[in-house]
Amino acid sequence: MACGDGRLLQSLGHSVVGIDASPTIVQFAAGHDGAAPAVLADAIDLPFRDEAFDLAVAYMCLHDIDNMVRAAAEIARVLGRPGRLCTAIPHPISTAGSFRDRAADAPFVISASCLDTAPCE
Repeated sequence: MACGDGRLLQSLGHSVVGIDASPTIVQFAAGHDGAAPAVLADAIDLPFRDEAFDLAVAYMCLHDIDNMVRAAAEIARVLGRPGRLCTAIPHPISTAGSFRDRAADAPFVISASCLDTAPCE
């Protein structure tokens, strides 16, 4: 879910399929040598058969899906038994910027890209 390029999992010997609702992200994910297949799809209507996978990874995406309950149901549908879901939703403050230096009173500076209002696509 939320298509990355799957390189790490591939390097560990896993077969990988990426999905994303953004054509740009799918194109990027599938655009390098040795890329895993990447599919344009909506998380609430996955184009895979029941129990097709043994692992689903949803990193930094579930909180952006309007119908998270339906997306979770779709993940459950495509996972075999016993299937595993690996999900993470780190708080944005952990990736939004950094402390100016290591001093106890150093200000936390948010990077400009975190404040951009342009759509991501």
